[in-house]
Amino acid sequence: NFTSGINVLMGGLEKVEVYGDDMKKAISGGRPVTVEDIKARFERYIDEITKGKDENKVRIILK
Repeated sequence: NFTSGINVLMGGLEKVEVYGDDMKKAISGGRPVTVEDIKARFERYIDEITKGKDENKVRIILK
């Protein structure tokens, strides 16, 4: 059936929940930043929350 098919397709995927306030703190530090800085901080944040996980299987869920 459809549900079991979805479960098979999603098998092995890793869910990573991200909360808006946590992400905001991590990438802005509570002060203005340059475009370059915010890109670098966002990348570091994603690296941090997905550390040790297979990036191909990670699915980020914004909460």
